[in-house]
Amino acid sequence: MSVSSGSAHIEPKRIAFQLLSFSRKVAFWATVFAVLYVLHFMAGLALN
Repeated sequence: MSVSSGSAHIEPKRIAFQLLSFSRKVAFWATVFAVLYVLHFMAGLALN
């Protein structure tokens, strides 16, 4: 019984790569928003 890997077979390597790139994108934007928030907070303190 040999099962041929067709289009129904999902490659775990490809899924892991997509998850990795997605989490990297999320981490990048989280860092950007954190930096912007800190700068906004510090600007608010400096103005007061």
